[in-house]
Order: sequence, then C-alpha cells, then structure tokens
Amino acid sequence: TFSTFPQAKEQIILKHQELLK
Repeated sequence: TFSTFPQAKEQIILKHQELLK
C-alpha cells in the first residue's frame, strides 16, 4: 500500500497544477 502513496501524491500534484492553470 505504501507503493501507492507516492503515486497518489503525484496525482494530487497533477490535479493541483491543473487547478492552478
């Protein structure tokens, strides 16, 4: 489950970037 943590973080960052755009 820890392996999915970094992936989720990346997805959140991507979503944040889209919101900033």
